[in-house]
Amino acid sequence: MSVIVANGVLDFDPYRCIWCHNCGEVCPVETIIFRHVSIDVGYGFTEGEYYIGFENHTCIACGGCAEACPTEAIRFIGDSDEPSAGGGGGNPDPGDTGGGGSGSNPGNNDPKDPCKFGKVGADKTTNLSASSAYTNSKAAIMNAIGDGKEHVISLGLDANNNILASEMTTGSGSSGTAPNIDRKIADLHNHPNNKPPSSGDLYSLIEGASNKPTFDTRIVFTNDGSTIYAYVIADLDMAKKFIVDYPKVNVPGGEPAFPNNLQDEYTEIIETQKGWYGKTNQQANETAISYMLNQYKTGVVLLKLNQDGVFKPLNTKKSDSPTNNNPFTTTPCPN
Repeated sequence: MSVIVANGVLDFDPYRCIWCHNCGEVCPVETIIFRHVSIDVGYGFTEGEYYIGFENHTCIACGGCAEACPTEAIRFIGDSDEPSAGGGGGNPDPGDTGGGGSGSNPGNNDPKDPCKFGKVGADKTTNLSASSAYTNSKAAIMNAIGDGKEHVISLGLDANNNILASEMTTGSGSSGTAPNIDRKIADLHNHPNNKPPSSGDLYSLIEGASNKPTFDTRIVFTNDGSTIYAYVIADLDMAKKFIVDYPKVNVPGGEPAFPNNLQDEYTEIIETQKGWYGKTNQQANETAISYMLNQYKTGVVLLKLNQDGVFKPLNTKKSDSPTNNNPFTTTPCPN
């Protein structure tokens, strides 16, 4: 979760937090607040757990919370581009965020630059993929794909911030239902059609994250085992605005689609990439969804796992003077 504050950005990583309260005790203006929440409020928390909130209008950007944090769960990134703790960097641009927001974006708030916009989320997803809960969940899903259906597992955090996995659910050949789990942080599922995450995955991720403050990642495996993708929410406020500005269209017997004008553009990119430029179905869909995410300020970035086991944001650009006549280029972001 990232919040734009005076002269910088506060980034909070729930994976690292040990609930010691040091940050709140040193804050001179009570920016950091601890709330008891229960499952009754719909956030997926059990009684007695804490939710850390940031009152960004009171923050004076002193950086004391980051210095007091023993696990680097809080980072303050100021105009100098140097975080008070941990890594990262980059100047925030409040004008591009639609009023700030939460998500995984402490370094750069320009949604047209997915390499910077999605870097923190990509790093977190790479770290998540090293956990035993992820590894075991991936194995369970890949072992079940022979039936041609989608299989879904959710990941959450226990009281000690250990990553836990839910039971696996089985859906149809084109959809699935993510199981409930306390303090959900991510879910994983396969695509029998070997396509990247879809428009339906996008809308349901944003809707789910709106009710669960720790949930921001959706990982998708292709059935042939060749590719692993992920959606990561880089700016939750931007994502919420997107689904209001561009509400989903429910398709009978299919997954939710973009509204008509966006869906037409999305489909045209896919068809021209396949028909005119010889791209595979997977490559064409990858280019189209990556471009739509950036072009329409969805607050979400498409990641792809590379051969080194690192998730990288995909950067799709459209050129008015294309090389080899293809206006679109899709490349993984550099380190």
